[in-house]
Amino acid sequence: MYIIDITTMANYFGRITGITRVESKVAEEFLNQFPEQTQFVYWSNDKNSFERYNGELSFEKVKSAKLSRDFSCSHDSYFQEAIANEPSDAQGCFVVTGSGWLQNSKYATGCISFARIYDLKLTFYIHDLIPVKFPFYYEASYVRTFSESLSLIASSGSLLLCNSKNTETDLLGWCEHKGIDAPTTEVAYLGDSIAPTIQHGEETADIEPENYVLTVGAIHRRKNYELLASVWRRLKARMGGSCPKLKIVGGVTPDGKMLHTELLQDPVLCNCVEIISGVDDKELDRLYRHARLVVYPSHYEGWGLPVAEALAYGKVCLASNSSAIPEIANLGGDFLSPDDPVSWASRIMFYCQSSEQRKKREHEVRELYQPRTWADTVARISKSLDKYSKGPAPIIYPGETKRFNSSQGDCYLASPCYAMESWGRWCMQSTLKLKFTLPETERKNLILKIGLNSRSNTPGQILLNGVVVSSNRPFYANMRQYYQELPEDLLESENTVEISLSAVSRLPDQKKGEHAKRYSAFGVEAFSIFTENQLRYYFEDVFGSPDQLHEFPFEDKRASNVLCGRVGQNAIQTVNGTVSINLVNVVPQLWDMRSVAFFKIPKDKNAIVTIRLNGFILDQALVKPDRHGQTGCNFVLPRGADDYRTLEFFFMSEDAGQKLNGALTALFLPSTMLPHKAVPSSDQLVPRHQFLKFGTDVQDAQYDILLNGWDTEERFGVSCQSTGLMSLRVAGNEPVRSLKLHCKVIGVNFTDVALIVNGTRFDLTVHEDVAMHIIDLPAILQPNDDLDAQVVISEGKFVLRSIQLL
Repeated sequence: MYIIDITTMANYFGRITGITRVESKVAEEFLNQFPEQTQFVYWSNDKNSFERYNGELSFEKVKSAKLSRDFSCSHDSYFQEAIANEPSDAQGCFVVTGSGWLQNSKYATGCISFARIYDLKLTFYIHDLIPVKFPFYYEASYVRTFSESLSLIASSGSLLLCNSKNTETDLLGWCEHKGIDAPTTEVAYLGDSIAPTIQHGEETADIEPENYVLTVGAIHRRKNYELLASVWRRLKARMGGSCPKLKIVGGVTPDGKMLHTELLQDPVLCNCVEIISGVDDKELDRLYRHARLVVYPSHYEGWGLPVAEALAYGKVCLASNSSAIPEIANLGGDFLSPDDPVSWASRIMFYCQSSEQRKKREHEVRELYQPRTWADTVARISKSLDKYSKGPAPIIYPGETKRFNSSQGDCYLASPCYAMESWGRWCMQSTLKLKFTLPETERKNLILKIGLNSRSNTPGQILLNGVVVSSNRPFYANMRQYYQELPEDLLESENTVEISLSAVSRLPDQKKGEHAKRYSAFGVEAFSIFTENQLRYYFEDVFGSPDQLHEFPFEDKRASNVLCGRVGQNAIQTVNGTVSINLVNVVPQLWDMRSVAFFKIPKDKNAIVTIRLNGFILDQALVKPDRHGQTGCNFVLPRGADDYRTLEFFFMSEDAGQKLNGALTALFLPSTMLPHKAVPSSDQLVPRHQFLKFGTDVQDAQYDILLNGWDTEERFGVSCQSTGLMSLRVAGNEPVRSLKLHCKVIGVNFTDVALIVNGTRFDLTVHEDVAMHIIDLPAILQPNDDLDAQVVISEGKFVLRSIQLL
């Protein structure tokens, strides 16, 4: 499949010339040669995406479609389907021959992202490097944007096609100067036919020329029309009334306005210089046919299409001997210095006064010059793409941060996103993919740091090169930083990280702009790759040493960070021998961190303390109390990347094997471990009296209110074996005073269950049969208030069938 970009055509104004003509001819020829494999797209800046075009390839039709959108559909729906139907061994190609990227880095980034999303070979056609080679011809802002965009595509791993060997040399030299690795380049010369009837100049050989000399190109300082003004003053003085008219076909650029005025108002030149604008192909064809000769004195060109066009008509063409122009054909003496008006005047006078010598030279031109066709150009592009191996994703060095509020960060995107905003980008889907290349020597102890923005709490997973490295991972509302170890055995030179959320909400209408109508509320701010040592240094700068201990604060009786235990003065008393605390780790726990706990137990009993983290046993220690019943132990928090952690201490007597009542009197944890509210709030709206039922036998069960710890595969409800978190928001206009649950336990006849609602603990006795429990809320909830709840069970499995707000 060939996907041809026609963005320049869709946005063109004025005469069809230069790069616009190139894009048009290449598009037409791809359709001629590969009618079943060619599709067209153009860039929509407000949507930040490409749109498919399936109308006629005329400028008027393309422009109309771009403005009306009648013929277009968004690429994220079309191309997934189209590329999926391609043979598995075929790789699509994305061909960009226009000029849109010159002054639009968003579009340049869009091209690169589009190719990465759909695994396409990408090629840009480079027409010249004049803005960076001769910046004095342009405004500083133009040069700056051009340089940024060129840096972007030169370092993207794309195939860069050049219109001449001279342009290729300029490009590679510029990359070397900028410290950019040399891109893969090929030269594909342009076709030179305007009208398909032109066949090697035969049709112009017998036409008697009119008394004018033609030059084609906008009035611009670089085009060197000052030389032509000087030449025509000389010709007028020497030839008088027989002086040929100079016809200039083209518009006027800002830096050519003064010369334009001079050509129109100078009393010597005004009668012998004619400036023609708005010329179509038919009129340009006539002007070439009837011209006495063609001149092209430009100081510098990437190619010089008017020279090739003139030679294709069999016309004598006097051209500059600079830049790429001599590559077009070996014109010998018809190449002149662009700084020698005497030679130009003499040669023009020679050909205009001697028809015999001019016709002789025209015959030599027809023998000398073999016209190039657009079919040849497209064949060369296609052949170059066939042998081109798609380049790797851009490299990222450990310690670098790539932000998605700039085009540099977007080069790493491999999934569709919406327009850039001040903070980053919203994703089009619930999945974010990043592709990056690592240095050969950097594959050990690497950690991904990524900033994600979400409007709601939801679980998800992280994959590295297609392998799940973190499953059922909680992702939380608002902008958060997440950290993930990248296993060395899964890392390759080029890597794909995929972050997939199980559900994504949408931005409310009042939060989005006109261009953001379909935005999902899941976005990416930035990402970094760190080595373990780099991350340690970073944390020490921000938080102090990760191993630095601080005393964990025991809060008041409402302490929502205490899951199990009675909060007393400077201690937490056990319940059924257990104290459990909810923590948040504000940095990733990517290395083992030591901690210390102090207890008070009966002074005449030794105890075995079992320490669990997220339900898994960390350590078991035999502790002996002093004469005041005080004791303690050291333990280690192991490496891991969970954000929320439940730390539990369970006391049992050494001899009798019975639960002991005691207290946690002090706890010293790394400085990055902090107490945390048991449950984050949710945006899930639930009206009063509505039954929320759960289980695989329930259609449309509202699992959105469930957060961590629940198993949703139960036929009759949802279950948890240690803790389960849920969060909802009150909808409607009525206050809520109570919470009704239908629940049971499995594995025991009955058990005590702690239910923590908005920070207040309730103790329930739950049986093995489903029973109703009504909880009076600690405070009346008004519409839009949050209700956060956590179930804590010490034995068996807790099963929740339904809940209801009353």
